Amino acid sequence: MNHSMISASASMNGLLQKLDVIANNMANQNTDGYKRKEASFEDLLTTIKQQHASQQLTGRQSPLGFTMGSGARLSQIQINMSQGVLKTTENPYDLAIEGDALFEIGLRTTDADGNEITRPAWTRNGALRVALIEGDNQNSMLTIADGSPLIGVDNQPILVPNGRQINIDQQGNIIAIEANNPQGAAEIVGRIKIVRATRPQLLESRGDHLYVLPDALSEPGQVELVMAQLDLMQYEEGSAPVRIRQGFLEGSNVDFAAEMAELIQVQRAFQLNARALTSADTMMNLANTLRG
Repeated sequence: MNHSMISASASMNGLLQKLDVIANNMANQNTDGYKRKEASFEDLLTTIKQQHASQQLTGRQSPLGFTMGSGARLSQIQINMSQGVLKTTENPYDLAIEGDALFEIGLRTTDADGNEITRPAWTRNGALRVALIEGDNQNSMLTIADGSPLIGVDNQPILVPNGRQINIDQQGNIIAIEANNPQGAAEIVGRIKIVRATRPQLLESRGDHLYVLPDALSEPGQVELVMAQLDLMQYEEGSAPVRIRQGFLEGSNVDFAAEMAELIQVQRAFQLNARALTSADTMMNLANTLRG
């Protein structure tokens, strides 16, 4: 009976964590650039209990030993990077990636000594802003909502001349044109860096739809082992093309109906384990109150 209580309790703890994952997915159904999270489970310690030889009765087909599990636990939460629906906004500073890729962002943070550093981060949310640069009256910087700069192929923040309109082609080239003279000379002022996660299971969600690598993989030379830079000017034969769409934003890839169905399954599994826990507690109480 005690084993039954431990098994049910362990399983209920993992199911509660999965309920949190599902609730977070459903809450971000309408959040641009959000990628749903998926929880996977694994068995805890499983043993084979051997029965006494007297249990080997005539006609019995099953072996004397039987498997006894110890419940299940949440082993991993993975990010589903599948494509979301592209929504048109007609805003020239809204970008969406069509295909399996990510924008790179220079995330400002602090190290263990309290010094301000910039580390790479990645996102699918292309809602950009134009931020002024202190001491520079000629250029502005493309950033995301929190002020982190968008990174170009030269691994530097992308600057655009003040007073210019920008067009961004499918290869990520940023073309600046004069606001009062659309037919005037156009100038390529930068190209957006696009990367693909070769091992997306290593990405950690940082909040605000940003993804980072663990500290152990954030050292110079380690990032390239997980994130591969793409050249949108060239397409390898047989691979799915990656394009940048200006004036679009990518919606969440959460399927509300699928999340509701999974929610019901998890709730039923939780109720089943709760009943098993209650039954084991009742039987233990009866055993403790027996008198010889």
